[in-house]
Amino acid sequence: MNKKSKLRFPRILLYFFLSLLILVLLVYVFIVYSSLSGRETITVDNLERHYRVYVPDAYTEEKPTALVLVFHMLTASGKTAEWLTHFNKLADKEGFIVVYPEGYKASWAEGSQLYAADQANVNDIYFISTLIDQLSTQYMLDPQRIYATGFSSGGLMVQRLACELSDKITAIATVGATLTENSIKSCQPQEPLPVLMINGNDDMGVPWQGTPDYVPIPEAAAFWATQNGCKNTPETDRMPDQIADGTLVEKDVYQDCSTKKPVILYRVLGGGHTWPGGNQAVQLWGLNGKINQDIDASWEIWSFFSNQ
Repeated sequence: MNKKSKLRFPRILLYFFLSLLILVLLVYVFIVYSSLSGRETITVDNLERHYRVYVPDAYTEEKPTALVLVFHMLTASGKTAEWLTHFNKLADKEGFIVVYPEGYKASWAEGSQLYAADQANVNDIYFISTLIDQLSTQYMLDPQRIYATGFSSGGLMVQRLACELSDKITAIATVGATLTENSIKSCQPQEPLPVLMINGNDDMGVPWQGTPDYVPIPEAAAFWATQNGCKNTPETDRMPDQIADGTLVEKDVYQDCSTKKPVILYRVLGGGHTWPGGNQAVQLWGLNGKINQDIDASWEIWSFFSNQ
């Protein structure tokens, strides 16, 4: 290698890293701008809280409409949840309104006492209750079709809502989530709720076997089955393995629920801390584990909700 070539190589390397840095900064600016734009504000307990609303073109004030509340994961935003789940596209097809609440400092008071919202004693139950009341004055909502779903920390929050806001929520569905140990100790729903859980058995974020703070996934499903008067042992079916993504899905259905409120657990064998069928880029192409493609979690959730 001659002297000019030796000088040229470090310069090319420098240009490459500068270009990469600029690209990363541009992506970061885009994400921040997208997350902040289009948000609506509500003041609850002297705190400004934020949320995003998506209303399908088919919406009319002449017809009561279903509402789906979608809760984002830790350190994320409503926009992230929107990108991840594709619920807006589904809302266009099925005619429901989607709302993406945003947590305090990107966290939820889900009961674990691990993150900012819990540590600041933020009352997220009251926030969501107040938000539902406000949305009910702005839109023609069907009070019998108000649903809540969420991923990871957002799913933990949704399970807490089932414990403490069952008078306003019709059904819940969670992905990569469970009950916190604190929530299950005091969980006394006013009304039994249909519950759908989707969890990977290789999830490192909310482990299948639980942690000192999080209830094991099978134990959480069994808890809801008991609340709903279902048989203790579910019936299990394996769903078709349509795409070779290293995962399989088994569906546990708890039978003969005396309350007529079903409890279903999708066990994603080999699945990580991921949203099946969700946006690959938001999930960093499987950095948090394998992403199942045999099911679309958002569609499964809406199908579950719409059958209640």
